[in-house]
Amino acid sequence: MSQSERSNVERRQEFLKAVEGLVCRDRNVTHGDAEDNFKVIASLWSSYLNGPIESKDVAAMMCLFKVSRLINNIDNLENWHDLAGYAACGGGIVMKKLDSE
Repeated sequence: MSQSERSNVERRQEFLKAVEGLVCRDRNVTHGDAEDNFKVIASLWSSYLNGPIESKDVAAMMCLFKVSRLINNIDNLENWHDLAGYAACGGGIVMKKLDSE
């Protein structure tokens, strides 16, 4: 099947598989666990801003960062992957909190 013959669902599945690879495999090898890393970032940002920032805030703000990149180049697939990856990390943080309640 050629690229142009794929369905919209197949394209979304391919996109999500690429994001899964980035968030669940590649990123962990390069940067460590995202949730642990977001805690460190939240602590640093809290100190810098002199106010509380949580891990889920880091994920949301990184999503906004990626949206700002899309404003300049909406056709850059890497930015879309990263945006979905940060959203997945944020969702994972919230899910972990809900699991513990």
